[in-house]
Amino acid sequence: MELVGQGVLDLSTALARLSAGPAAALGLPPGRSAPALPPAWSSSIPPRARIADLYSRGRNTPFLGRALPGRVRYTLVDGRVVFDAEEGPC
Repeated sequence: MELVGQGVLDLSTALARLSAGPAAALGLPPGRSAPALPPAWSSSIPPRARIADLYSRGRNTPFLGRALPGRVRYTLVDGRVVFDAEEGPC
């Protein structure tokens, strides 16, 4: 989203590179969205990355302490919510 804000990428290109791009690299079909699904991105969540916000045991990330424009709220797989930022893994 930082690159979108800087004008380096438009939103649709950024989303494709974060969704369809990795799927293609793994030889998987791209995901799809539908109007009935809730938004997966929320800008109302605090914008600084903190260790307490990480769900992985890995702590090596260049984003700690950086101001971020938002954070992923949901992760969807086959139209099902498999992760909710407020509840954790489903």
